[in-house]
Amino acid sequence: MAPLKILISGGGIAGPCLAWWLNKTNVDAHITIIERAPEPRTSGQAVDIRGTAVDVMKTMGLEQAIRDKNTTKVGFEFVYSDGVSKAKMAVTGDDKNQSFRASMYEIIRADLANIFYGATKDMKGIEYVFDETIKDLVQDAQADKVQVTFTNHLPQACYDLVVGADGQISRTRRLAFGHGTQNGDYLHRLGEYMAFFTVPRIESDSQWAQWYPATRGRILCTSPSPYNDTRVFMGVVDWDLKRFSEIQDLVKKRDEEGAKRWLAKDRLILHGTALAIVGSYELAGEIASSPSDIPAALQRYVTTLRPFSGQCQRLMPGMPQALFPQSAWGLKLGAMLVTTLTSPLWQLIGPWVKMLLPKDFQRDKWQLPKQYSGMPISV
Repeated sequence: MAPLKILISGGGIAGPCLAWWLNKTNVDAHITIIERAPEPRTSGQAVDIRGTAVDVMKTMGLEQAIRDKNTTKVGFEFVYSDGVSKAKMAVTGDDKNQSFRASMYEIIRADLANIFYGATKDMKGIEYVFDETIKDLVQDAQADKVQVTFTNHLPQACYDLVVGADGQISRTRRLAFGHGTQNGDYLHRLGEYMAFFTVPRIESDSQWAQWYPATRGRILCTSPSPYNDTRVFMGVVDWDLKRFSEIQDLVKKRDEEGAKRWLAKDRLILHGTALAIVGSYELAGEIASSPSDIPAALQRYVTTLRPFSGQCQRLMPGMPQALFPQSAWGLKLGAMLVTTLTSPLWQLIGPWVKMLLPKDFQRDKWQLPKQYSGMPISV
């Protein structure tokens, strides 16, 4: 069997992570990772690693590297208009029981991407091409290949598998599947807008991230970083968000869930950042199990990972609007709720309350497959 030619669009987290796992299988493959940026990215806000993804990350031997680049945040505190901290959620130090918005594996996104890049750039059979994107792709059913035309440097070529790991607003997804119904790009809008930026650190900034809610659905959050600056995001939820689509001079991000409908063709698969680490291990394992039958591997990938995807995307009723109070009464109610959730009493009764939740809203039910044929190492 000839070596598999695999193209991964996106050099952030999902793409290099998948390349790492494919390299650890018995599959003979040449992997090309293209990245739109001219060099590894240096910007971005904080992301964290939780649950099943922690096990995958540890197996990759990257735990210490990620700890070394930790954001230095010690926890979350909730501050209101009087400037008084109403409650705190500290980092637990337990990777199996991490606090809401306070993870022991929190890291600036660019740092995490560069850790994965450093772990893969010198691996045999892996090639990075920066300043490159896909211009067009056509799936050839008869030849069992995907014909790809590039924008800048690479010549047109055929691949056995094309993986879209290029973010929430994925160009690869659009080329392969169009914009979906009502031009929605297979995304479900949650009615929330957020803006992310960085400001110089001042003396009063601490290692506690601060969450400040205001009326009319507004929040401001500041968080420390290891680079002597402060990362900030502002969010708004309102009854009329159409006007925000006209903003021209501010980098903005709609808070959207990935599509509930999984997107996979015989030779194409889309890889969302919310599932980057776990999905990479799973996809590499399925390919290793049947490298000569990529369509079957993709179908197993979709079937196996769909429950985990649904679990990650599922929100409690009323969310995220409940985090963005519209009135002073809502702010008081939110303060009471936060105080309760951070109290010693809740630490005792919380696990019992969680058991009373509908099964659809209970986490950690999905189990990661532990071993694949063709993959010598396992999680």
